[in-house]
Amino acid sequence: MSKEKKYNSSHSGIKRIMSELQDLQKNPSSDYEAHPLEDNLFEWHFTVRGPKDSEFEGGIYHGRIILPSDYPYKAPDIMLLTPNGRFQTNEKICLSITSHHQETWTPAWEIRNILIALIGFMPTEAKGIGALEYPAEMRKKMAKQSQSWHCDVCKYHNSTALPDEIDVKKENEAKDEAQPPAAEPESSTSTAPQPILPEPEITNVPQEPIQVQVQPQPPQRLPQRAGQELPNIIIEDINPEKPSYGSELLLNAFILAVLLAICGIMYSKFTRVSI
Repeated sequence: MSKEKKYNSSHSGIKRIMSELQDLQKNPSSDYEAHPLEDNLFEWHFTVRGPKDSEFEGGIYHGRIILPSDYPYKAPDIMLLTPNGRFQTNEKICLSITSHHQETWTPAWEIRNILIALIGFMPTEAKGIGALEYPAEMRKKMAKQSQSWHCDVCKYHNSTALPDEIDVKKENEAKDEAQPPAAEPESSTSTAPQPILPEPEITNVPQEPIQVQVQPQPPQRLPQRAGQELPNIIIEDINPEKPSYGSELLLNAFILAVLLAICGIMYSKFTRVSI
């Protein structure tokens, strides 16, 4: 039964794990390999090559990676199974890429990144849980002995677990040659002439004055809220119609005539009294 059918393929963690597995199989490395167990997709076994120019050079080391159920959002556990003189065997080691330091883990890291980081940590100073500080001569001796080590669980043998560096190089070169070259865009030597459009002529357009008529608004009452009595206030139009200029002249003439009539009556009375 395939792993795709055995596990829920719609689970985000399963999708991520299967994607990483396909990437490792498609792009192998001579320095490391990793694969899940047939009956547990969340337990991986790996094999790494000892870093060059160190007491681990020439060594082949096998180990386990235990992925959490909410991977890749939580960091995994890492254990070395091959004696190496740097990490204790069958012990969860303490590194910034393991569950001992969830605060430094990022979901962007993959199993490939974990293996590369583990190789880089091997020649560093031994600190933290699961660390060992063996003499350099002892580590070199253990590196030679590691080549004959094999795993009883996944049946991998260190002497054949990793592909040869030359074979990997040839395989990558063959993949590059098999890929068709990218098609170059065709360039046309002749192009059709573009028509020259006449520029539009701008003529003076006479502008007529715009007349705006403002209609007087009827009186409005203020809105009344529920449960609240408001005084009977009416908002009148702030721009009442003013009398025309002719009406003002008639009014002024009428007032002047009344004043003259009053002055004439008073004058006649005054003359009678003096006679």
